[in-house]
Amino acid sequence: MCDKDIGDKYTFDGFETDDDCDIVMKFTSNKGCAVFSYDSLHIFLEKYAFLWGAALIVLGIFLAFFGNKFVSAVLFMAGMIFTWAAGVLITFYCLQKAEKETSNVANWIIIASFGIVAIPVGYGVMKARKYGIAILSVFGGVMLGLLLTTTLFIDSKVVYWCIVIGCGIIVGLIALKTQEIVVMGCTSFIGAYSIIRGISLYVGEFPSEGSL
Repeated sequence: MCDKDIGDKYTFDGFETDDDCDIVMKFTSNKGCAVFSYDSLHIFLEKYAFLWGAALIVLGIFLAFFGNKFVSAVLFMAGMIFTWAAGVLITFYCLQKAEKETSNVANWIIIASFGIVAIPVGYGVMKARKYGIAILSVFGGVMLGLLLTTTLFIDSKVVYWCIVIGCGIIVGLIALKTQEIVVMGCTSFIGAYSIIRGISLYVGEFPSEGSL
């Protein structure tokens, strides 16, 4: 049984059995607590990992090798993906807090709906080039932060989010001064990351950043 506040100690809670040949002993310890938990969105995404893997690989190849030549297209995708991801994450978070389960059909409807809503937002980001580059740069900085926290195995949630958000802000500020260099760096970095992350979904046994 889980007790996060018990420290390194444990308590024996007795036996729970109806069969003398199948004895179950109950203990309470912090070792009985979950290290991490899968929410409904995580489970849904993992179920269709082969689709997301293909999408990440195709998107990664485009960004890594052609991103700087098609900046407008990249800005459109950045605005669209950012809006779509934010909407989906917030919606599933609210559903989880409300303890409401959703079917596969409902999950697909939520994802598709935010995909449609994100299209005009992506177009607006493409037209507002300066702000679009800033969003792209922040996204690239966040990806850098995720890579750093994964590499360094950061335990503290506060330090984890400080690194992720801090990298996003720093790269975004740098983009205000050196747009071309940052665009090249962000598109190549995000593209390379997407390719390898997409491949990992087929290879398997690579835990998500959140789980780590």
